[in-house]
Amino acid sequence: MKTVLVCLLLISPSMLFAQKREIAELQRDILLLQDSVRVLQRTFDEKLENLTVLAQKSLDNASSQNTAVTMMDSTLKERVREMQGSMGTPLANLNSKVDQLSNEMKYLRQTMADVSQRMTAMERTLTDVSAAVNTMPPPPPGAGAASNTATSPALGPSAQGGAPGVSASTLFENAKRDKSRGNFDLAVQEFEEYVRTFPGSASAPNAQYQIGEVHYIRKDYQKALEAFDALLERFPENDMTALGLYMKGMTLVKMGDRTKGATEFRSLIKRFPNNEYAAKAQVQLQQMGLR
Repeated sequence: MKTVLVCLLLISPSMLFAQKREIAELQRDILLLQDSVRVLQRTFDEKLENLTVLAQKSLDNASSQNTAVTMMDSTLKERVREMQGSMGTPLANLNSKVDQLSNEMKYLRQTMADVSQRMTAMERTLTDVSAAVNTMPPPPPGAGAASNTATSPALGPSAQGGAPGVSASTLFENAKRDKSRGNFDLAVQEFEEYVRTFPGSASAPNAQYQIGEVHYIRKDYQKALEAFDALLERFPENDMTALGLYMKGMTLVKMGDRTKGATEFRSLIKRFPNNEYAAKAQVQLQQMGLR
């Protein structure tokens, strides 16, 4: 027992020394750990401060970008309003021009249809004339010489249409042929001769109209107006009345008298509301800015 106590007494100092050394090492480690913690804390604080600065800069940038976007949106809206305001009048003018062009195209189609009808009528007339010429009996002996020497006192030797014995259809076709070839003076003489010689025929109003149309083509509007007036006065109710009213209105407009021209157009529309020339008169009134 004593031996054991002695041994314990011998061992205890060494154990105590070892424990103190371990405690010292633990204290040193704790100090080192505390230093590391302080370094980490300082580093964390620095990083946090940097992150705070960066976050503040990001917020500032975002705010400035929002302001820029707001200003850009406002500017864009203002530009759009300005463009809408500036384009309003041109678009309205463009729509007006489109409507006017549509009316002109309608008038052109109607005119082409009228020309086509006239060409068809001319082809039928030429066919009839050709058939009549082919079926005519040969002239008696000596008639050719007498026919060659006979001339119309009103037209002279070159007219040939006013010669005695010439039929109404032949005179009318000769006048139309000369008109189509540009022989306007001769055509007018032949149409006038036709109206004087055959005033009661069905083609007399057309012949009188052709006189006015020739003068209109030659831009001799005063004579054209006189011819159309004669048509409406001498032949007031016939197939050429509506066309005569329309061409009289066109002639007055060409002469600069828009008021009288519009009056003729309105008279045409009132008297012949379903006529094709009434539609053309409406187009002319629209182009003149009138009802």
